[in-house]
Amino acid sequence: MLKLAIFLFAIFCYVNSQSFPINAVAIVGGGIMNPGMREPVMAFGDAKFTQRSPRDPVVVRLNVTFMPANSPIVNQVRGVHIHTFGISGGMIDPSQVCNTAGPHWNPTGTVHGSVLNPNSHAGDLGNVQTINGKIITTITSSKLQLLGPNSIIGRSIVLHEKVDDQGMGNHQESLKSGNSGSRIACGTIGIVSSL
Repeated sequence: MLKLAIFLFAIFCYVNSQSFPINAVAIVGGGIMNPGMREPVMAFGDAKFTQRSPRDPVVVRLNVTFMPANSPIVNQVRGVHIHTFGISGGMIDPSQVCNTAGPHWNPTGTVHGSVLNPNSHAGDLGNVQTINGKIITTITSSKLQLLGPNSIIGRSIVLHEKVDDQGMGNHQESLKSGNSGSRIACGTIGIVSSL
């Protein structure tokens, strides 16, 4: 019991000794294969993460641009999630790079749901809308952490092909991934000194 108390006190001291806010960034890249064209639609941008204190939520600012912006497959609603692993660049096929991110970040073993559902995956961030070839949005999640054993540093952010049904669809993938389809863009989350 004494060892546990000392361990918990050490974690408390470590967390409180960290300098807040904590900032992180992921450089996001990928593409969508366009059935009517030989070349894919490219996606690039970043996701910036900020946590102001150990008790504050993580704020995610997502900024992604698609080229060409006028492709009919671009301006859609898409699911976005935090996944368990960082991206591995050792793939022979670049279209498979985002698959190295593993499943949704789910340290509590819950089912898939919306970002507002307290019982959903920690990595469930909901849907984002592409307008005029760009996604520029802010998402706030009280389930994410940039410090401690459940930190998302070193994990990845993944943008999906389709809308996330937030666990409400009548599909076998709904409670796992929101049936949000292929992974079209991704990036590993790394800590930075400032944004």
